[in-house]
Amino acid sequence: ESQQTDEKEKDEKQPDEKKVKKISETIKVEPLSIFAIQMGAFSTEENAKELAEEIQTRSGGGYIIKDEYYRVLAVGYMAEGDTNKVKEQLKEQNIESQVYRISCPGANMQVTASSEKIEGVKSAYSLWRAQIEDMENIVKDLDGQAITGDKAHSKIVDMRDEMEDKLSEIREYKAAEESGAILSGLENIYKEGLSTLDKLIEENYQNEVAFSSKIKYTYIEMIYIYKNYMDGIVNT
Repeated sequence: ESQQTDEKEKDEKQPDEKKVKKISETIKVEPLSIFAIQMGAFSTEENAKELAEEIQTRSGGGYIIKDEYYRVLAVGYMAEGDTNKVKEQLKEQNIESQVYRISCPGANMQVTASSEKIEGVKSAYSLWRAQIEDMENIVKDLDGQAITGDKAHSKIVDMRDEMEDKLSEIREYKAAEESGAILSGLENIYKEGLSTLDKLIEENYQNEVAFSSKIKYTYIEMIYIYKNYMDGIVNT
């Protein structure tokens, strides 16, 4: 009888011991701006594609965006000064270009979860920003011949693995049904990001000119994945 009582008391204590304290916190996601070199703007997609293909043969990204025009972007940087420097270098070669700003809005997000999960969500946003910065540095090092195509490829594989680890963490949080809307959005952009990096990893990195072009293209694509996500949050 004493043994049965002890076991009952143990069972009653277990749920309390497993409870995790939740807190509410506002996560502040800072806005992010990228300054891209625009090589041309066209009213037709056909003309934009023609220029994009030409730019890619010269190691530019050749990324096309559509707003009121089809804009062809060669490369992007987080610092406007870096973009202006490239613009001046192109001007010295009698090549006209413009600076096109890509703005990702910031947001304040109210999250209720354990402190561990809140820190995990914060790190998901900071990691994405860090990945953009890392990719930019890879482009600079590869174009400056500070690293080889093989080393650039290895760095991108490491980025991809880090992103996959973060996606697994997000999915674990999501399974707990905490902050569902935010976590679902993060899961989606991380899945898109992984797919984009997987395509880049499959490219021939021995051809460093072509590989540099693909990295620059992917860099801008990663920006737009993030921008579309943040635009959706702000506009809902």
